[in-house]
Amino acid sequence: MKLFKKKREALSSDELAGKIAGKIISVQQRVASYLNSKAGRLSGRKLLYGLMAFCLIFGGYLLYLLYSAIS
Repeated sequence: MKLFKKKREALSSDELAGKIAGKIISVQQRVASYLNSKAGRLSGRKLLYGLMAFCLIFGGYLLYLLYSAIS
């Protein structure tokens, strides 16, 4: 029996996109605040070493890709 059930209105594509975007933004904000709290505990020296390691790893990978594309 469907005497007392509310009928759902169909959402327009703009409303649906807005709801999805809102959920994505809220998840992004939670992840960003978590990562910010973790990075806030690191010293400046550890952050610098992490940046240097990141640059070396991805720079080496870039050189590898360039070398493999040429040869």
